[in-house]
Amino acid sequence: MKTISLKFAAYHPPTTDEARLGQEFIDLIQERTSGAVKIQYFTGGALLKAGEMYDGVQNGIADIGEGALSYNPGKFPEMDLSTTPLGVPSPWSITHTVNEMYKKYMPAEYKSTHVLWMWGNGPAVLMTSKKQVTNLDELKSLKIRAQALTGEIVKALGAAATSYAMPEMYDGLSKGVVDGVLVDPSVLISFKLGDVVKYVTDVSKAIGNSYTFYITMNNDSWNKLPNNIKDIFTQTADELIEKSAAAINRQDIAGIDYFKAAGGTIVPLSGAEVARWQAAVSAVTDEYIASVTKTTGISADVQKEHFKFMQDRIAYWEGEQVKRGIPFPLK
Repeated sequence: MKTISLKFAAYHPPTTDEARLGQEFIDLIQERTSGAVKIQYFTGGALLKAGEMYDGVQNGIADIGEGALSYNPGKFPEMDLSTTPLGVPSPWSITHTVNEMYKKYMPAEYKSTHVLWMWGNGPAVLMTSKKQVTNLDELKSLKIRAQALTGEIVKALGAAATSYAMPEMYDGLSKGVVDGVLVDPSVLISFKLGDVVKYVTDVSKAIGNSYTFYITMNNDSWNKLPNNIKDIFTQTADELIEKSAAAINRQDIAGIDYFKAAGGTIVPLSGAEVARWQAAVSAVTDEYIASVTKTTGISADVQKEHFKFMQDRIAYWEGEQVKRGIPFPLK
């Protein structure tokens, strides 16, 4: 049998968990096909940059690519529902949920490639450098770094949303240019924000939005694979769902641990406050659904069904996480 040679493009640097997940997939495929498939790996945007990834895979520049929905605003409206306030408790639960969402509904936005698997990052938490936020009123005078739909969430909560590049956030927080940031906990260690943030308010139940990442394959490259090789790809990708869920969950735990070791304080919201925040951000989801209907023609009823499905599966996977003894970053 002739060797099948494929190119895999990733935008994450080679030392990251995300790039290591791609390498693990490659190693398993090459082992399980007894060398019949050889995959060349291009990390750190060497072959395709993050914003070029989906189109680059679709057009055959790479056979397989690692991308993030957030780099192509508006291109993946159905899967981008994960960025609305869903009440996500952990990366582990949302990773299983977005894969189920994709497999159940097969959104047309991905039909030009063959999706292998997805993962979601941790739910955003509110990090502040000087002021502890225990209720909605204390948030309203603050400048919070938040981009895209997260910025709309911040505005709905009554704070001022400001766009600030993440590599600049350390200086922005330490100098008081911004008061806080709404983002997943992993940046507390990856960008060393745990050194300048004093408080992390757990808003996962109150907001709990997440960003989705994907590994997808060129349709022609997929269709050319023999059926037995396709089966190996599918089985291996399914195994990488759990591996991805666990890896991203560990990232958030590491961020929180780093923050605590630096003397930071975790601030819980009371049940009454969670309800206030949920009421304040509910319009963000409604407005998102209305905008998608206007631009794509996807009905509000269809989107609401998808939203409800995701909420139900998040609740299921949260229960599974408890049963299996898998730690939550903020519990």
